[in-house]
Amino acid sequence: VYSDGMCCAYGEGSYSIVVDGEVIATGGDFGASATERFCAPAEACVQIVMVADNYPSEQSWSVTADGVEVLGAGLDGSTATYFLGECAPGCTDEAACNFDADALVDDGSCLELDACGECGGSGVDTDGDGVGNNADSDDDGGDFHSSSEPLALSKSR
Repeated sequence: VYSDGMCCAYGEGSYSIVVDGEVIATGGDFGASATERFCAPAEACVQIVMVADNYPSEQSWSVTADGVEVLGAGLDGSTATYFLGECAPGCTDEAACNFDADALVDDGSCLELDACGECGGSGVDTDGDGVGNNADSDDDGGDFHSSSEPLALSKSR
């Protein structure tokens, strides 16, 4: 046991407990352990947000409800967000190409269309013609399409 918390001398690790969008506890600068007690209705959305320090495998944690562990078994201090209760995580940005109308909590998964029109793709418009280029290295003005859909090619003589 190192008794050095999860921040400061060995990285900037921390934890937060969020209930229905309100941060109710946060920490990281503690000795051998920290305990946070809170009450939340069963239908509440509870998020446990972990930000790793340099040694996440040296940490363990758990969330209990009425003396029963409901989260944390086998988990360490790695960076992650965990959801309990009435949460529906997903992309809540209506402008994103993967917007999820059923999501109640933004989980950071929102994506934008690339220049080729692929959601979260890597295509870029390298020659400014408004058409995405993915691998146009021969500078012949050709445009390449980045897509998970197969392309149909035809050849004429």
